[in-house]
Amino acid sequence: LTIDALARLDDALAAVNLSNFDQPDLAVRNVVDALMPLGIRTAFLMREGPLHTTEPVASRLTRTFTPLGSYFAACQELGTLRRDLPVTWLVETLVYLVYAGWDQVELGELGLVQAGRMVTDMWLAGAQA
Repeated sequence: LTIDALARLDDALAAVNLSNFDQPDLAVRNVVDALMPLGIRTAFLMREGPLHTTEPVASRLTRTFTPLGSYFAACQELGTLRRDLPVTWLVETLVYLVYAGWDQVELGELGLVQAGRMVTDMWLAGAQA
């Protein structure tokens, strides 16, 4: 299950165009839209206590989200994202907001599209320059 979940995350993020550094809002919306449908199959990675901190899983998650970190760093250089926030903070807050969205969808509090928009809007409100 873990290998399948990590592969799904890899595939979803690989399909997102992270080359337009002038529009991080569009890229983040696309990242969130790609990740939100995966909640039912990947949220357990965060719920299973130390699972996401074991070396093989943690290393794989780092590799999975490295392109996103590189994208955010380039956006910071261009001034389209805040420069006072570490790239790791930008990546991790987005990932944890996605997880919160997955949780709210699973609880029936939000729909998938509504959760995705809330995640995107909240992250952008704090990260855009």
